[in-house]
Amino acid sequence: MPLAECWQKRKPSINPVAFGQLRKILNDKFRVFEFGTGGSTIWLAKRVAELVSVEHNKHWFRILKEGMVAEFGKIPGNVRLMLRTGTPVLNDVWVKSETTGESIGLDFIDSILEYPDDYFDLVIVDGRARKSCLFNSLSKVKPGGYIVLDDSQREWYREGVDMMADWEVTVCGGVKTKEWLNGLAQTTFFRRPNE
Repeated sequence: MPLAECWQKRKPSINPVAFGQLRKILNDKFRVFEFGTGGSTIWLAKRVAELVSVEHNKHWFRILKEGMVAEFGKIPGNVRLMLRTGTPVLNDVWVKSETTGESIGLDFIDSILEYPDDYFDLVIVDGRARKSCLFNSLSKVKPGGYIVLDDSQREWYREGVDMMADWEVTVCGGVKTKEWLNGLAQTTFFRRPNE
């Protein structure tokens, strides 16, 4: 979905079935981590106790911050926005995005590692380098919590999906927008087993 359209709708850019599933599981006590920002960031900020959103694109990050201030008057206290565009000096490693071939710094992928294990109720993986982001999220989700992978129908995410073999899986398919993937998209909800 083009950024302007996603932003204008002020809601997640996922198919309607997945949106219904997200609404069903979400509650106002949730701590949420979001790889990749957009209309979902404003939507989530209104509905959860804590939202951490990380973005790699400087231009989009500026638009996001301006939009948050326009929507709320300021960045809400329950929201932490992180811009991660490169890598730390001592960790000069880059990961190629599966979709664009763009190099993404480990500071984006590793941003979730700043939080303790079992911290988040929900992690949304909808940015770049999704397989690596999925891997880093596994221990950060509480037992009974969720990881949501958008566009999970893409073959290059198969390895990431395979990592979740022990998790409960709900696949939500449907039309995202007519402009996106010929209208067909899939979002998968993985629920961590209660141990």
